[in-house]
Amino acid sequence: MSEFDPSVRIIGCGNILMGDDGVGVRVVEALKKMECGILEGADILDAGVCGLDILNLLEGVDKVIIVDSMVGSGSAKKGSILR
Repeated sequence: MSEFDPSVRIIGCGNILMGDDGVGVRVVEALKKMECGILEGADILDAGVCGLDILNLLEGVDKVIIVDSMVGSGSAKKGSILR
């Protein structure tokens, strides 16, 4: 039995050729390689640099976790989690 809610999709975004911009892609690669049961059955996707086409990946699930990076100029510090 899977411990992970199948109505949740994890999507990694970014371009691995652009250094830090590829963090979302690298995170989903690492999640796919993990051998812990908690992610068994999880829908983990590499969206690359799909832009607005990401909207198609939001269909059919109740919750989505998007992993991405950005250059910010606000008060957020490196490694911050933003909602």
